[in-house]
Amino acid sequence: MPALRISFIIGAVLYGIAAVLSAMRGQRYVYEAYNSVSTINGDLAAVEETHT
Repeated sequence: MPALRISFIIGAVLYGIAAVLSAMRGQRYVYEAYNSVSTINGDLAAVEETHT
């Protein structure tokens, strides 16, 4: 039981740290400027051109 209690305490401390850091981050979120699927297709086309 002491080990289980220690693991819950450590989890609570880590959860608290994560909550504080998340609150400090703010409300701003930067979205990707491009679509990852179109980037993959473009990369594949570039690879095909270099190999032909």
